[in-house]
Amino acid sequence: MPQAAIHQLGGEIKMPERTGMVHQHYDAKTDTLDQKFRKKARAIFSREVTIRAHTINMPKRSYLGVSKEDEVTIIRIAREWLGDE
Repeated sequence: MPQAAIHQLGGEIKMPERTGMVHQHYDAKTDTLDQKFRKKARAIFSREVTIRAHTINMPKRSYLGVSKEDEVTIIRIAREWLGDE
């Protein structure tokens, strides 16, 4: 999958500026918007917002392991392919 490498190796994800919808509850008693965001189905008020461009620093989360036995096999296959053996 395309996102596998960033999870395995870590790195920066550059997110462009975009628009999105936030859903909130309007409190008629206080005539204010609740600052807690809601699911669309539970919201009374929705508005479009601009999300600024930003960078996400993804930490390395290795999930593909290579044992010593696997390492020996990989090197052997590479050498055979390169004609070193």
